[in-house]
Amino acid sequence: MIDLKRYKIIIFDCDGVIFDSNDIKTIAFYESVKEFGEEKAGQFVKYHKENGGVSRYKKFDYFFDTILKDNSYDIKYYTDMFGSIVKKRMLYSQFTDGFIKFIELLPQNVTKYVVSGSDQSELRELLKIKGIDRYFNGIYGSPDTKVEIVKEYIDCLGKKVLFIGDSESDYETAKCFGFEFMFIEQYSLWEENKWCNFHYRYRSFKEYNEGLKA
Repeated sequence: MIDLKRYKIIIFDCDGVIFDSNDIKTIAFYESVKEFGEEKAGQFVKYHKENGGVSRYKKFDYFFDTILKDNSYDIKYYTDMFGSIVKKRMLYSQFTDGFIKFIELLPQNVTKYVVSGSDQSELRELLKIKGIDRYFNGIYGSPDTKVEIVKEYIDCLGKKVLFIGDSESDYETAKCFGFEFMFIEQYSLWEENKWCNFHYRYRSFKEYNEGLKA
């Protein structure tokens, strides 16, 4: 059982970790480009699933540069459309199993951050609406990458840090800085994770919480 008292900093991803929202993003990516045909929209969804945690801006760049092979379109129009779809649906998204209990049980002296591929302004607004922004010392998102966010905003030098995520980008960010990593698998879209040597792996926060009673 992981001892959370060992950490000075705990970093949370958002989609699939705090919220059961990975499917919301998947649907929104498809809806945003479906005018270009089912085949290309399907390729875009596949790329999205294989690159969880990467910002929408990089994903739409990839769609127009690599899938559509036509970058004459106004990409902002499509990222805005995506954002509008996500914003409406995320208001009704549910917390992942056991998340609220988990974060409320964390020691008070642990510094907590959200580091996500979601748009930063939308992310901060959502967490405020959902009433959980008060749990975090900082909430960060795109257009900066997760590695850029940690370098710029999180003072982790010489501190024990745990990164909690569900995607390859979360795992690679943790590896980049030597953080310990907890993989939450229940809502993850990352299928190629079996080769990873995670420090800790839980189906959900609920599984961790139930382990405390054992």
